[in-house]
Amino acid sequence: MMSLTFNNNKKDNWVLNEPNYELSSNDYKSFSKIWKEVIDSCLYTTAQLSYDVLLVNDGSQLIYNAIKNPVNATIVDPLAYEYVAKECQNVLNTVEFKNTTDALGHKRSLVLIDESFTEAYEDCLYKNKYDLVFLNLKSAEDLTLKNVERYFTVLNDYGCLFIQKPNNIEIDSEVDIALEHYFAYLSVRVRSSTTGHSQSFIVYRKIQGLI
Repeated sequence: MMSLTFNNNKKDNWVLNEPNYELSSNDYKSFSKIWKEVIDSCLYTTAQLSYDVLLVNDGSQLIYNAIKNPVNATIVDPLAYEYVAKECQNVLNTVEFKNTTDALGHKRSLVLIDESFTEAYEDCLYKNKYDLVFLNLKSAEDLTLKNVERYFTVLNDYGCLFIQKPNNIEIDSEVDIALEHYFAYLSVRVRSSTTGHSQSFIVYRKIQGLI
Protein backbone atom coordinates (compact mmCIF):
# COMPACT_ATOMS: atom_id res chain seq x y z
CA MET A 1 0.00 0.00 0.00
CA MET A 2 1.14 3.52 -0.83
CA SER A 3 0.50 6.65 1.25
CA LEU A 4 0.99 10.35 0.50
CA THR A 5 1.54 12.75 3.43
CA PHE A 6 1.67 16.53 3.21
CA ASN A 7 4.02 18.44 5.52
CA ASN A 8 2.42 21.47 7.18
CA ASN A 9 -0.55 21.02 4.83
CA LYS A 10 1.52 22.32 1.91
CA LYS A 11 0.75 20.76 -1.46
CA ASP A 12 4.34 21.21 -2.66
CA ASN A 13 5.91 19.62 0.44
CA TRP A 14 5.05 15.95 0.66
CA VAL A 15 6.41 12.48 1.38
CA LEU A 16 5.33 9.35 -0.42
CA ASN A 17 5.73 6.01 1.36
CA GLU A 18 5.60 2.41 0.23
CA PRO A 19 6.89 -0.65 2.09
CA ASN A 20 10.72 -0.26 1.87
CA TYR A 21 10.48 2.86 -0.30
CA GLU A 22 10.20 6.59 0.37
CA LEU A 23 10.10 9.56 -1.97
CA SER A 24 9.92 13.21 -0.89
CA SER A 25 8.89 16.20 -3.00
CA ASN A 26 12.49 17.46 -2.89
CA ASP A 27 13.85 14.13 -4.09
CA TYR A 28 11.18 13.98 -6.80
CA LYS A 29 12.45 17.28 -8.22
CA SER A 30 16.11 16.26 -7.89
CA PHE A 31 15.64 12.80 -9.42
CA SER A 32 13.49 14.19 -12.24
CA LYS A 33 16.24 16.63 -13.16
CA ILE A 34 19.01 14.04 -13.23
CA TRP A 35 16.88 11.51 -15.13
CA LYS A 36 16.11 14.14 -17.75
CA GLU A 37 19.84 14.85 -18.15
CA VAL A 38 20.71 11.14 -18.35
CA ILE A 39 17.88 10.39 -20.79
CA ASP A 40 18.65 13.36 -23.04
CA SER A 41 22.30 12.32 -23.22
CA CYS A 42 21.47 8.72 -24.10
CA LEU A 43 18.71 9.46 -26.60
CA TYR A 44 20.91 11.99 -28.35
CA THR A 45 23.26 9.14 -29.26
CA THR A 46 20.48 6.87 -30.60
CA ALA A 47 18.64 9.56 -32.58
CA GLN A 48 15.35 7.69 -33.01
CA LEU A 49 12.06 9.48 -33.59
CA SER A 50 10.19 7.42 -30.99
CA TYR A 51 10.97 4.77 -28.40
CA ASP A 52 9.34 1.71 -26.90
CA VAL A 53 9.98 2.03 -23.18
CA LEU A 54 9.50 -0.25 -20.17
CA LEU A 55 9.49 1.42 -16.75
CA VAL A 56 9.84 -0.96 -13.79
CA ASN A 57 8.62 0.29 -10.40
CA ASP A 58 7.77 3.73 -11.79
CA GLY A 59 4.27 3.92 -10.36
CA SER A 60 4.87 7.56 -9.43
CA GLN A 61 5.56 8.17 -13.16
CA LEU A 62 8.61 10.22 -12.20
CA ILE A 63 10.75 8.69 -14.94
CA TYR A 64 7.91 8.66 -17.47
CA ASN A 65 7.34 12.39 -16.98
CA ALA A 66 11.10 13.04 -17.29
CA ILE A 67 11.08 11.59 -20.82
CA LYS A 68 10.03 14.36 -23.17
CA ASN A 69 10.54 12.34 -26.37
CA PRO A 70 7.72 10.53 -28.19
CA VAL A 71 7.37 7.14 -26.47
CA ASN A 72 5.20 4.07 -26.28
CA ALA A 73 5.60 3.42 -22.57
CA THR A 74 4.61 0.57 -20.28
CA ILE A 75 4.82 0.96 -16.51
CA VAL A 76 4.98 -2.27 -14.53
CA ASP A 77 4.49 -1.69 -10.81
CA PRO A 78 2.28 -3.60 -8.32
CA LEU A 79 0.97 -0.23 -7.06
CA ALA A 80 0.55 1.35 -10.50
CA TYR A 81 -3.17 2.02 -10.09
CA GLU A 82 -2.84 3.38 -6.57
CA TYR A 83 -0.70 6.14 -8.04
CA VAL A 84 -3.47 7.31 -10.34
CA ALA A 85 -5.87 8.11 -7.50
CA LYS A 86 -7.09 11.71 -7.77
CA GLU A 87 -4.81 13.00 -4.99
CA CYS A 88 -1.73 11.53 -6.72
CA GLN A 89 -2.81 12.84 -10.11
CA ASN A 90 -2.94 16.36 -8.68
CA VAL A 91 0.48 16.11 -7.01
CA LEU A 92 2.50 13.79 -9.25
CA ASN A 93 0.83 14.46 -12.60
CA THR A 94 0.07 10.76 -13.04
CA VAL A 95 -2.36 9.41 -15.62
CA GLU A 96 -4.08 6.04 -15.95
CA PHE A 97 -3.80 5.86 -19.72
CA LYS A 98 -2.41 8.00 -22.53
CA ASN A 99 -2.59 7.84 -26.30
CA THR A 100 -1.98 11.21 -27.95
CA THR A 101 -0.49 12.57 -31.15
CA ASP A 102 0.94 16.09 -31.46
CA ALA A 103 0.78 18.44 -34.44
CA LEU A 104 3.95 16.88 -35.90
CA GLY A 105 2.51 13.38 -35.75
CA HIS A 106 4.62 12.30 -32.77
CA LYS A 107 2.81 9.79 -30.59
CA ARG A 108 2.97 9.40 -26.82
CA SER A 109 1.25 6.50 -25.11
CA LEU A 110 1.20 4.91 -21.67
CA VAL A 111 -0.14 1.59 -20.40
CA LEU A 112 -0.08 0.43 -16.75
CA ILE A 113 0.48 -3.13 -15.52
CA ASP A 114 -0.13 -3.62 -11.79
CA GLU A 115 2.27 -6.52 -11.34
CA SER A 116 5.95 -6.88 -10.53
CA PHE A 117 8.39 -7.18 -13.42
CA THR A 118 8.82 -10.89 -12.68
CA GLU A 119 5.08 -11.57 -12.49
CA ALA A 120 4.46 -9.75 -15.77
CA TYR A 121 7.32 -11.65 -17.45
CA GLU A 122 6.00 -15.00 -16.26
CA ASP A 123 2.50 -14.00 -17.43
CA CYS A 124 3.96 -13.26 -20.90
CA LEU A 125 2.74 -9.65 -20.84
CA TYR A 126 5.77 -8.26 -22.68
CA LYS A 127 4.60 -8.72 -26.25
CA ASN A 128 7.26 -6.56 -27.91
CA LYS A 129 10.88 -5.69 -27.22
CA TYR A 130 11.90 -2.32 -25.83
CA ASP A 131 14.45 0.29 -26.80
CA LEU A 132 14.83 1.44 -23.20
CA VAL A 133 14.25 -0.30 -19.87
CA PHE A 134 14.25 1.70 -16.63
CA LEU A 135 14.51 0.03 -13.23
CA ASN A 136 13.73 1.94 -10.06
CA LEU A 137 15.40 -0.51 -7.67
CA LYS A 138 13.31 -0.89 -4.51
CA SER A 139 14.69 -4.23 -3.32
CA ALA A 140 17.45 -6.68 -4.25
CA GLU A 141 14.73 -8.97 -5.65
CA ASP A 142 14.30 -6.55 -8.55
CA LEU A 143 17.86 -7.25 -9.72
CA THR A 144 18.39 -10.98 -9.34
CA LEU A 145 20.58 -12.99 -11.71
CA LYS A 146 17.44 -14.28 -13.43
CA ASN A 147 16.02 -10.80 -13.86
CA VAL A 148 19.25 -9.49 -15.38
CA GLU A 149 18.82 -12.14 -18.07
CA ARG A 150 15.19 -11.10 -18.48
CA TYR A 151 16.05 -7.42 -18.87
CA PHE A 152 18.52 -8.48 -21.56
CA THR A 153 15.83 -10.56 -23.27
CA VAL A 154 13.17 -7.83 -23.43
CA LEU A 155 15.59 -5.21 -24.82
CA ASN A 156 16.19 -4.61 -28.51
CA ASP A 157 19.77 -4.88 -29.75
CA TYR A 158 21.78 -1.91 -28.49
CA GLY A 159 18.91 -0.98 -26.20
CA CYS A 160 19.71 0.73 -22.91
CA LEU A 161 19.12 -0.41 -19.34
CA PHE A 162 18.84 2.40 -16.78
CA ILE A 163 19.02 1.58 -13.07
CA GLN A 164 18.36 3.85 -10.11
CA LYS A 165 19.96 2.12 -7.11
CA PRO A 166 19.95 3.29 -3.46
CA ASN A 167 23.27 2.65 -1.73
CA ASN A 168 21.58 0.69 1.09
CA ILE A 169 20.53 -2.13 -1.27
CA GLU A 170 23.24 -4.76 -1.60
CA ILE A 171 23.52 -6.59 -4.92
CA ASP A 172 24.97 -10.09 -5.15
CA SER A 173 28.38 -10.28 -6.82
CA GLU A 174 26.99 -12.77 -9.37
CA VAL A 175 24.53 -10.09 -10.48
CA ASP A 176 27.36 -7.61 -11.08
CA ILE A 177 29.17 -10.25 -13.15
CA ALA A 178 26.01 -10.92 -15.17
CA LEU A 179 25.52 -7.20 -15.84
CA GLU A 180 29.10 -7.00 -17.13
CA HIS A 181 28.45 -10.02 -19.34
CA TYR A 182 25.18 -8.88 -20.92
CA PHE A 183 25.68 -5.12 -20.97
CA ALA A 184 28.31 -2.51 -21.71
CA TYR A 185 28.63 -0.04 -18.86
CA LEU A 186 28.15 3.56 -20.07
CA SER A 187 27.92 5.92 -17.10
CA VAL A 188 26.93 6.51 -13.48
CA ARG A 189 25.87 9.58 -11.55
CA VAL A 190 25.39 9.74 -7.78
CA ARG A 191 23.07 12.05 -5.86
CA SER A 192 22.17 12.40 -2.19
CA SER A 193 18.57 12.09 -1.02
CA THR A 194 16.46 13.12 1.96
CA THR A 195 16.27 9.48 3.08
CA GLY A 196 19.98 9.58 3.95
CA HIS A 197 20.80 7.02 1.26
CA SER A 198 22.57 8.26 -1.85
CA GLN A 199 21.21 7.16 -5.22
CA SER A 200 23.21 5.89 -8.18
CA PHE A 201 21.85 6.44 -11.68
CA ILE A 202 23.53 3.83 -13.88
CA VAL A 203 23.32 3.37 -17.65
CA TYR A 204 24.14 0.19 -19.57
CA ARG A 205 23.81 -0.72 -23.25
CA LYS A 206 22.85 -4.21 -24.36
CA ILE A 207 25.64 -6.17 -26.03
CA GLN A 208 24.45 -7.54 -29.35
CA GLY A 209 24.83 -11.18 -30.35
CA LEU A 210 24.78 -12.82 -26.90
CA ILE A 211 22.39 -15.60 -26.01
